[in-house]
Amino acid sequence: MEKTTLYGGVNVDEAEAEQLRYIYQRIGFQCFRETLSEDAGKHLFEGGLNPRVLVSYYPHLRGAPNTADYTINLFAGVAEHMPPESSVEDIIAANLVRNYSPHLFPKDFLRKWRTRRVLESQGRGGQTISSNREDECAAVDTVLVKLFARNCAFARTSSYHCARGRTHVEPMLVENGQYNALCELLQQAGDHENLLDVWSKLITGGWSDEGVSDPVVTMVTYLTNLNERPDKSSTFAQITQKWALWLMHEKRAPEQGLKVCFDACVLAYLLLTKPPHTFRPLYQAHRQFPPPSPPLLPPRLSHSYPTSVPRLLIHLRNAPDSRTYCSFKRLDWTIALKGNEAIIGKHKPLLSFDLEILESKLGNHRAVLECLVRDVGDGVSAEAYCAVNNEPGSNGGRQVISTRVCRIIADTTEGLRGWKDVVIATAETEISNEALVQMLLEVYMSVDDEEKHDQSATIAATAGCTPSQFSRCSSGWLRRE
Repeated sequence: MEKTTLYGGVNVDEAEAEQLRYIYQRIGFQCFRETLSEDAGKHLFEGGLNPRVLVSYYPHLRGAPNTADYTINLFAGVAEHMPPESSVEDIIAANLVRNYSPHLFPKDFLRKWRTRRVLESQGRGGQTISSNREDECAAVDTVLVKLFARNCAFARTSSYHCARGRTHVEPMLVENGQYNALCELLQQAGDHENLLDVWSKLITGGWSDEGVSDPVVTMVTYLTNLNERPDKSSTFAQITQKWALWLMHEKRAPEQGLKVCFDACVLAYLLLTKPPHTFRPLYQAHRQFPPPSPPLLPPRLSHSYPTSVPRLLIHLRNAPDSRTYCSFKRLDWTIALKGNEAIIGKHKPLLSFDLEILESKLGNHRAVLECLVRDVGDGVSAEAYCAVNNEPGSNGGRQVISTRVCRIIADTTEGLRGWKDVVIATAETEISNEALVQMLLEVYMSVDDEEKHDQSATIAATAGCTPSQFSRCSSGWLRRE
């Protein structure tokens, strides 16, 4: 026969232990009716009372029953002698005890019950509890979390697993401002959406919790780990995309959101769906990510720019009265359009001057000369571009706008005076004047314009050549005798 060891080392069989539990419960409930909290807790604990019975006397802690047939087995003699009142407040009022502390008693009882459960689990070698006791464990953990939340015990709430009682616990954690504990509870339950929603409120300042020191870093780390999970599904990709785009708002954390969003898989999903609000994130990625990664980005951007350039013009037309601001936005969009010839060809007349500056800084001299001659029609600037740039303060490179003119403009333009002595370096590889003159002649000869041909003859004569000596310029060669 199985023996049970009581306190003091006394061994009794199971039948005797059952009788002792009955007696302890009878005594415990009698003490409970008399509001002897400490004695009631000790006897009910020794009697192995189902904790849900005790919690049922605390309406603010018990919540709603899990099922319609919510029943608990009790000793026949115990059920008849339980307090008939529906709550501990009614018991207190019936006994007229004014110094009763109802919160201390259930907390101590439930903590002891939980400790015994842990010790029993360790004694079984870490085996899980039986299915018929899962409801008891969930009830104990849920009520303990509520009690600790009321007392602002942040560190204790995270050690309880009360997934079944989350609906009762979460409102109390929010009410008491314990958002860190709420995040840990949601993370244990794997509720990604609600967890990220809590962090978003902490980021925007709607909620505040000292326990979450940097919610942006926490969210980015979580999204990164979620995106790198080996069992990642399309749902995880959608969650990552949604909250990465949310972070990319200019008032939040655009750089961190961009790093999360443009993972290869998430980017592919984003490019395929292409909702209207993704244009700006794609544009930022185009500026920050060097080719060839990501490979799908330039083609996708090319389809977005035709409708965006008119919006740029409207934006500049309604922009603040600042030439510096408008020039910056024009150059910014020119850089974004660079490399998309199918799109930029349609709007080249609007951005030709900006393209000249950009091509010059990139060292694409032929493109500069073609733009000056074909699009702008400024042969004087094209010829000046081919001359040696040895102005005072120059960096020796080629410049569409001379250093002297740059300084004059900077000195007379608000916001640019501090930049007038700054020289921005061009491409490292320098090219000779002769090579540039050859390029310019080739450009002139390729233009079906008599005036341009006359201009090429003038340039050739200045260089010491005759028209017959550069008759093959259109093929890319300048030959001297």
